[in-house]
Amino acid sequence: MKIDNIGAIAVDLDGTIVALPQENGEYTWIYDLCAQYGVPCEDAREAYDRAKGCGFGSRTMILELARMEYLRSGHQQLMFRQAFHAWVRDALIVFDDAREAIAQWMREGIPVYVVTTGDRQFQQFKLELAGISVPSGHVLTVLRDEYKTDEVEELASRHPGTIVVVDDKASVLDLIRDANIPASLETIQIVRHDGKYASQEARHDHLVVTALTDIQISTKGAAA
Repeated sequence: MKIDNIGAIAVDLDGTIVALPQENGEYTWIYDLCAQYGVPCEDAREAYDRAKGCGFGSRTMILELARMEYLRSGHQQLMFRQAFHAWVRDALIVFDDAREAIAQWMREGIPVYVVTTGDRQFQQFKLELAGISVPSGHVLTVLRDEYKTDEVEELASRHPGTIVVVDDKASVLDLIRDANIPASLETIQIVRHDGKYASQEARHDHLVVTALTDIQISTKGAAA
């Protein structure tokens, strides 16, 4: 598929560029890690749920566990963080087509932004592990999926031309369409094999691809 007159492209991170193994929609490995520090499963689940609400990552997990009177020493927190990052380093899945597509878009001079839900430090860590680098200020993190709409609207105000938004969640793309952003938008759902949201039904019409390399975009015709 070829899209011209591109102003910028906003690409999701988790499920689009990288992925971590999940079970029933959760990072259940975090419960095993917490158990090593004497945290019962119920408390680990509560900390995990709270951390997701303020941007999941090692930093927010440590804050929540410390609030619950676990990981009280600096040494324990350091060891937890190191074990957390070691697991992510070993388990992270990086989609090769994402590396290829993002590199190609940037070579063509297209502004590429990663718009992602989560803890800023954790999301940046995963990008670094993936070997993907975008310009400073181009990793935009939000605490909740619905806040992605604000970031896309801001991009539209800064970049003349079509704003291309790629996400694995049809629900996120629907919210962006619902916002009636006064700009030309192209919303694209990427459907990965065994993707968690592959069967999610959309309320709006979105283009659908199975790899980022399926998206051929150009700045031809965009305003200067």
